[in-house]
Amino acid sequence: IMKVIIAIEYAEIHSEQLCLGLQDVSKAYDSVEELSGKELIMERLGVSAEFLSLVKRCDGASKDRVLTAYGLSPGFVSRRGWNQGGEESPTCWVLTYDPLLKWMDNQMDNNVVMVGREGELIVWAGVAYADDGLWASPTLAGLQVKLQGSVDFFSIIGPDMSMEKTHVCRLGSKLKGE
Repeated sequence: IMKVIIAIEYAEIHSEQLCLGLQDVSKAYDSVEELSGKELIMERLGVSAEFLSLVKRCDGASKDRVLTAYGLSPGFVSRRGWNQGGEESPTCWVLTYDPLLKWMDNQMDNNVVMVGREGELIVWAGVAYADDGLWASPTLAGLQVKLQGSVDFFSIIGPDMSMEKTHVCRLGSKLKGE
């Protein structure tokens, strides 16, 4: 939150434009594809084959049940996503976001650049928390690149973007490159 406040205040003080886009992932944990999401993300981060096998066994051993008007359904194995309530799930969701955050950081022309008190450059791409992403750019075109990159990323690993919960805000009147 502090980065957001600092970026907004910096843009106001320096009469610069700041564009923010808020995105929400629908059913984040339980809609990560097992192969393209979980396995590839853990392999990318160098998770050992033994640990990956352990996660698969834990996923296969847990059973879900549905409470209906007629009682509990028989148990079934869910084949998608990080197990809601699993001890590893919050950490694994952070790992799921990692490739997108790295890509955002590398969008140098589309990132917000501020100058610190000592003259150091502070570069900010955005922030992710749980199933929400807040992306920042000095231009609307740059923000569009980030928003579309996020949609493309999540379309590969499984979860859908909640488009009705996507919001864009432009602060400041100075139009950079537009």
